[in-house]
Amino acid sequence: MLVSLYDNANHLPKNKIFSDIHQNFVENGFKLRENSMTNLIYFNPNSAMDEFKIRLDNKCIYVTIPIKPKNYEYTTKFTSYYLATEYISNHLKNYLDNSSDHSVNISVM
Repeated sequence: MLVSLYDNANHLPKNKIFSDIHQNFVENGFKLRENSMTNLIYFNPNSAMDEFKIRLDNKCIYVTIPIKPKNYEYTTKFTSYYLATEYISNHLKNYLDNSSDHSVNISVM
């Protein structure tokens, strides 16, 4: 049986530190495109170019968010896990509040 790249959305991230954020994305209809210890990419299946990206290195957590309604993205970096997850949660909520695609659930924790 072939498994689509997008069928892994309900699996936990390989990097368990992001389990709470993962749950937040899944509850809001996002799918997990990339899942490794250093990279997570969540996308809206109804607008696949809208991606939230998380990349880790030894010193920083890089977070990329989509900018709606434009097809832009913004990347910033954090040295604190808590600040990074707070930033991601706030921008996910903002994305959902401003999304013209209402087929994505809007229930951010």
